[in-house]
Amino acid sequence: MRTWAIIKRDLEDALRNSTFLLIIIGPVLCSVLFFRLSNDDDFGKPKLGLVGTRQEGLGLVLATSDSVLLTSFENETGAREALSDGEVDGFVVLTDDLSREVAEDLFPTVTLQVVETDSLRTRLIERALEEAARTVAGQEIPLDILVEGKVGRRGEADWGEGLLPSWLVFTAMSGLMFCSASVIEEKDHRTWLGVLTAPVSMVELWVGKVGSGFVLSFLSTLAVLLGNGISPSIYLLLHLMAGCLAFAALGILVGLVCSNGAAANAATSTLFMVIYIPLALQEMSVLFYRAATFTPAFYLQRGTRYFMDGQIGSGTEELMILLGFLFAFALMGLWVMRKPARILMGP
Repeated sequence: MRTWAIIKRDLEDALRNSTFLLIIIGPVLCSVLFFRLSNDDDFGKPKLGLVGTRQEGLGLVLATSDSVLLTSFENETGAREALSDGEVDGFVVLTDDLSREVAEDLFPTVTLQVVETDSLRTRLIERALEEAARTVAGQEIPLDILVEGKVGRRGEADWGEGLLPSWLVFTAMSGLMFCSASVIEEKDHRTWLGVLTAPVSMVELWVGKVGSGFVLSFLSTLAVLLGNGISPSIYLLLHLMAGCLAFAALGILVGLVCSNGAAANAATSTLFMVIYIPLALQEMSVLFYRAATFTPAFYLQRGTRYFMDGQIGSGTEELMILLGFLFAFALMGLWVMRKPARILMGP
């Protein structure tokens, strides 16, 4: 009950100072706007060159797919030139017998020619080919896709579709901002002493503070999912909850170690850059990729893609790592809270 009282008070404060609207409504409206206004140049729709008929079989399914933009070529030479000039992200040659072999469970091989094998666009094209083959054969992965091109810099292609997982990371990180601001507001308004001397344990106080940040960030994250027409599985919900809790715990830690609002704002802004920029640029540089792996955002994003793709086993591994971050942030926050005098005076 005492923990719930802390959560309720913080949520009421958020409603009064419009933080609720900023954290909940803003990201939701922006996500729906951006994703609904995406056009043919959107990164989520890679350009696939097709050598072969698009009037039947795999060609027909690909031509009606919403996952790729299809361009037909009369011969392989023209498709290869278009790939070299950057007009397409990859191309395939569909023989006359390919669709028949797929339908007859002969497990044929189709070669996807790309510029870089380990990239998001290549992964999206692979997925579109797999889905088209499933449609033709009515079963799981009825053909073997051989990807040929330059080897990517990261060394593995494990990305799902679209920017939505990255956007969910962004909304989950709002808990970092809210929890940090909540603690600093207590200090600036000199109400922190009353909170620390209230008949609640440090654990109850920490859980209450983290809980309010979690509620706001998770509602925002869930609203983004539902607003974009995604029906999340229980595994995805648990994963997103773990991410929101981890960032809320990190926000409490930042608020505890900072002595005033200016210091907390600077620390929060720096953390946002340190965490989110490597995540956003990880496909452009090995350095950014390696830096991103040290942050909870990386595992939140990758696990979200796994769960959205139905890869429960791989997603569970990311969830366990995310829970490790949550445990570490919780221990550090509770360790700092063991000395109330130090919190009041600042580091």
